[in-house]
Amino acid sequence: MKKFFIGFSFLIIGYALHAESEDRIRTIRNQKTRFVEFTFTDMLGNNKSIIRPIQFLETDLKRGIFCDGSSIVGCKHITESDMLLMPDLDSVRFLPWTNNETKMASIICNMHVNCEEPCEIDPRYVLRKTIEKASTLGYSFLVGPELEFYVFNNQNDTKGNLVPCDSIGYIDSPQSCNAPNIQAQVLNCLYALDIDPQKIHHEVAPGQYEIVLYHDTALKIADKLAVAKHSLKMLGALYNLKISFMPKPLFGQNGSGMHMHFSLVDKQTNQNLFYQADNEIYLSPIARSFIAGILAHTREMALIFNPSVNSYKRLVAGFEAPIYVCCGTKNRSALIRIPQINPDEANAARAEIRCPDPLCNPYLTIAALLQAGLDGIEKKLSLDITAENLYQLDSATLLEKNIATLPGSLREAINCFQSSEFMKELLGEQLFYRYLNEKKKELREFEIAVTDWELERYA
Repeated sequence: MKKFFIGFSFLIIGYALHAESEDRIRTIRNQKTRFVEFTFTDMLGNNKSIIRPIQFLETDLKRGIFCDGSSIVGCKHITESDMLLMPDLDSVRFLPWTNNETKMASIICNMHVNCEEPCEIDPRYVLRKTIEKASTLGYSFLVGPELEFYVFNNQNDTKGNLVPCDSIGYIDSPQSCNAPNIQAQVLNCLYALDIDPQKIHHEVAPGQYEIVLYHDTALKIADKLAVAKHSLKMLGALYNLKISFMPKPLFGQNGSGMHMHFSLVDKQTNQNLFYQADNEIYLSPIARSFIAGILAHTREMALIFNPSVNSYKRLVAGFEAPIYVCCGTKNRSALIRIPQINPDEANAARAEIRCPDPLCNPYLTIAALLQAGLDGIEKKLSLDITAENLYQLDSATLLEKNIATLPGSLREAINCFQSSEFMKELLGEQLFYRYLNEKKKELREFEIAVTDWELERYA
């Protein structure tokens, strides 16, 4: 009898899922969609897509879409080139820049070896696997990102320099009503894509903006970040502007980061596990261990959080750059900050990591944060909170307080990553070595390139 009820329950669940899929397919067709864009993100965070006419939708959902994996960076060797994209119907969005003649739906895909077997080098798979581990422990991981970016005019100046689209500063209002209202257009675009922006404002540097997204579960927020970055590029092109997620595009100006607020939630009770009412900063023991785990592995994870040569030009003292591996409260010189909350705001208890930048792969970054935090809980690591302005401390004092710094260059980050068993376990051997080799190749290309600075100094 027990087996009967279990089997019957699975039958009901299967029927409900099928009905839900049918509803989504019906919605896509009712929107008079003409094309479907099947997208995924490669290991470096680049958006990839295949566009198919709507008449193939049911077949594509059932059988997947093949592509040449050997032509995608880090994916497959020439001898194993066939890669299957399996669409995730939970990720359907309609692209607001398409019109009646080009109406297009977009669906995020999982990379597969075949219909049943996921591809181990898929960044989305790495995150899904880490989420499943947290789920078995009773945890759900919530993340709320702050995405910074620059908006430049499409044409450089006579010296070839990037030209910001404006000359205003932090939370200043637009100067001209003749120019397109970038902030309103960005919000409209993200709302149309069901990305739920909380706010947008002008940042410190000319042409620099920040979008704050409402917190969501780990996979949903990674999907939203991947879609948002691609969509902002498309939006910029519509207005003859260039959207840049480069961490440090302008010398002497603030760089762009992607700060992430995060917390753990009990899956059964939906309670915020980071909150403790009788603690001075309302931070629970489980939160402290989670944060301590992230700090313990930060240098190993830096190559994921800050994946480019340019990333380390942002991570220097000053310009509010978080280079010190420690935790503070109101202290923005610390790597992780505990935002202040009101005593009755249990759900607002969280931490904020400030080192990731917009070039990072959101799936790998969130997976690394979650895995490191879980490791901290498992090992019951303790956390120290510092209130000092770390920029004012000399190296001897930092050493005495056991406060490390982030890697100072891509080479140092590669070295930390390369010796990390933690990162190898998280990514799996295939993705670990392919990512490592790609970053070594990138570093080598930079080192042999002749820069404008060298030409001005030595030519």
